[in-house]
Amino acid sequence: MTELSNLKKPAALVALSLLYLVSVPVSIYLNALVLSSLWLWFLVPLGVPAIGLAHAWGILILKNVFTFRYKYENPEPKISDEEAVTRYTKILAALYTLPLVSYVFGLFASWLMG
Repeated sequence: MTELSNLKKPAALVALSLLYLVSVPVSIYLNALVLSSLWLWFLVPLGVPAIGLAHAWGILILKNVFTFRYKYENPEPKISDEEAVTRYTKILAALYTLPLVSYVFGLFASWLMG
């Protein structure tokens, strides 16, 4: 695996930033898709009307408004490029892991319900 120090650092950071900018809307879409699917599987059988992606996105926004927590951190000294890449990678992994794991577990639970 090529280390960041062997790459052109500005180009690698720009590419990583662009990947992050593309990943955020994709993650929003995935989260809304998972919520609307889980809603369909678990709430519609109870008589609650189905929702689309726009409503699911709105519910996710409301959830974020009510559960937002500000995390105060002391200013850190300048971090290395490798540390920045590690942080971005963790953020990107979280953007995709949570909705996909939620979808798989929801699908399994739906299957168990018959």
